[in-house]
Amino acid sequence: MGKKSRTKGAVAENDVCKLIAPIHEGAQRELDQYQDKLGRDIKGCAPLCIQVKRYKKIHPGDIRTAYSEALSALDGEYLYPVVFYREDRRQWRVSTDMGTLMEISNLAINPSPRLRELIVDMDAREFVNYLAQGYTLPSQGQSDE
Repeated sequence: MGKKSRTKGAVAENDVCKLIAPIHEGAQRELDQYQDKLGRDIKGCAPLCIQVKRYKKIHPGDIRTAYSEALSALDGEYLYPVVFYREDRRQWRVSTDMGTLMEISNLAINPSPRLRELIVDMDAREFVNYLAQGYTLPSQGQSDE
């Protein structure tokens, strides 16, 4: 990965940390992600397992691939796969699955596995505002240090 690409990724990760500050004030870049291959880009945001992507142009399958990366990084603390992504000259977007959205919204406990197959895409600010309006993430308040 070239320096320009790493810089672009670092800027994107910092942008997302600022964006999610209303729901995760302590969120920061996961600097060990390259050495440890953690599969998540942001720490301090459990239970959300966040993957951040910046694209010049999005191609079919890019978001599904990023979502798969977030899925593979789930563990006992990071329970919900979420992809923040942005195409050049566009706004930040979020993709997650319907089961995750229902669970973090306290609308369902252990939703049907079929709901985990339905990918939901929305404006990132709307996603953060939605969660900031009083929905409590299941393990909010626990440290992920």
